Amino acid sequence: MTHILVEYKPSPMKLEILNVEDWPAIHKSVGMHPSSVTTRETYYIEEGEAEITTDGEGPIRVSGGDLLTIMPGKDCVWHVKTEITMYKSDA
Repeated sequence: MTHILVEYKPSPMKLEILNVEDWPAIHKSVGMHPSSVTTRETYYIEEGEAEITTDGEGPIRVSGGDLLTIMPGKDCVWHVKTEITMYKSDA
């Protein structure tokens, strides 16, 4: 089972429907950032580049313009290559 779903370059209409602009902004600096996912997390990457790995999966590459969802119950590591600005859904 895939625990990270990526939609590369979703349409502007989809982003508008999701109200991405209203999601809280997050910044991640270059380096490794471990994360334990307890609820489904959805992100829109505005700019930057990273690889995300989980146990048994990875690396998944994401960059500016990508929409991704990480399923609960997984530990993952963000390997940020260039500083990331992204928005995270609270839903």
